[in-house]
Amino acid sequence: MTTNKVSCGFSGYTARLAAGTAVNHCTIIGHVNDIHSINERITEIATMPYIER
Repeated sequence: MTTNKVSCGFSGYTARLAAGTAVNHCTIIGHVNDIHSINERITEIATMPYIER
């Protein structure tokens, strides 16, 4: 084997926060056989209640 099979990911963004505010940054890691199954549910999956559950 000549390649590394360790998964990784990077996220970057700039946020200006007012005093007393916060930003949530969440990463969901997993695998699906068909990306369409994720795209069909993105409005449900990309919510804090779903991630917290």
